[in-house]
Amino acid sequence: MAVSLRLATIGARFVAIYIFARYLSVHAFGQYGLLAATIAFCVYAVGFDFYSYSTRQIIVSDRERWPMFLKSHANFSLLTYGVVLPVVSVMFLVGWLPIQLYVWFLLLLPLEHSCLEADRVLVAMGHQQAASLAAFIRQGLLLLALAPLLWLDPGSRSLATVLLAWIAFDAASLVFSVAVIRRVSTWGSARVTVDWSWVRSGVRTSSVFLIGTLCLRALFTADRQLVSLWSSAGVLGAYTLFMSLAAGISSVIASGIHQFLYPSLVASASRHDRPAFYRGLWALTWQTLATLIVLSAGLAVASHQVLLAIGKDEYLALAWMLPWVLVAVGLFNISLIPHYGMYALHLDRHIMTVTAVSTAAFFVSAFALSELGAVTAVLSGISIGCSILLVGKSLILYRNLHLLDAPQA
Repeated sequence: MAVSLRLATIGARFVAIYIFARYLSVHAFGQYGLLAATIAFCVYAVGFDFYSYSTRQIIVSDRERWPMFLKSHANFSLLTYGVVLPVVSVMFLVGWLPIQLYVWFLLLLPLEHSCLEADRVLVAMGHQQAASLAAFIRQGLLLLALAPLLWLDPGSRSLATVLLAWIAFDAASLVFSVAVIRRVSTWGSARVTVDWSWVRSGVRTSSVFLIGTLCLRALFTADRQLVSLWSSAGVLGAYTLFMSLAAGISSVIASGIHQFLYPSLVASASRHDRPAFYRGLWALTWQTLATLIVLSAGLAVASHQVLLAIGKDEYLALAWMLPWVLVAVGLFNISLIPHYGMYALHLDRHIMTVTAVSTAAFFVSAFALSELGAVTAVLSGISIGCSILLVGKSLILYRNLHLLDAPQA
């Protein structure tokens, strides 16, 4: 059931993109994409990648310690909000981000962050079905409620309606998740204190991953912000549509392939089992490429009919950018193949370095080519950045395959 719910949630994302693009104005849809990308980036910033430490602790520790982990993690998050929110607020106040989205941002960021952390906690506690149901409430039920409303009531077709629904269903999902967490843990059975030494240990562990994560997320957050600054609302709306469709392919690959294959890659590397590692890497490669080719080709073929059904001339006029978007996102997904190999070999600092270089290349390329137009500059920058990710990680993985050799006695 958990897998079915996850697949239904991914399907709901594709349908939601179509519904929002059809019933919102091009300007409103572009604003929605800009806000969603900004929130997605800030969720990682306030989260500090701390889950990479805390969830592992939950998995290997007794249930009696879970409440301490959860409370300590929550208190640490309050500190990260105190750092991140002022910085992002300045971006809104100086006009880098639309000020009319600021209140929505303040309401949605803590909800999205809390829902994502609750999802990870439920998975770590062994309750994958509850985590999948919580995700379906946020996205599947949201669509089931919102689609008929937007179809039947023309007066509801506004960005405010979509954002209010987003808030409501995030809140419902969070209430459900917290109820499950309280039931399966011993929360409330004794006074829980914050263990700041545990937090400091987690910060040391997660900070290595954070830099790479933020650099990677910057590629797919700054792109919309640069298009917004350098172009019109119509172009931003079209860019949001095509990038959102391509991102759906990434979701399918991540949830349907990578999530299931990379653990065996990690296990074979820990055993120094070179043949098993190569088999795992080959399975990751051909399944990623096959899925990417099939879904990209299907989206390219169906795109014209989808755009006709949406019925916005602006999207049809800018349909030329879809193949370029698919190439850029395809490069990113292929770069994850050597990424997981590096992850299995504990090449964390190498991952961080390559990701930082690719992000720098994105910004340099985009600004250098800005005279050619917003979309050309941004997509060129993403393509160059993702190419560096692919080539750099592949070379580093190849040069470090000797780590698979068993240590000498």
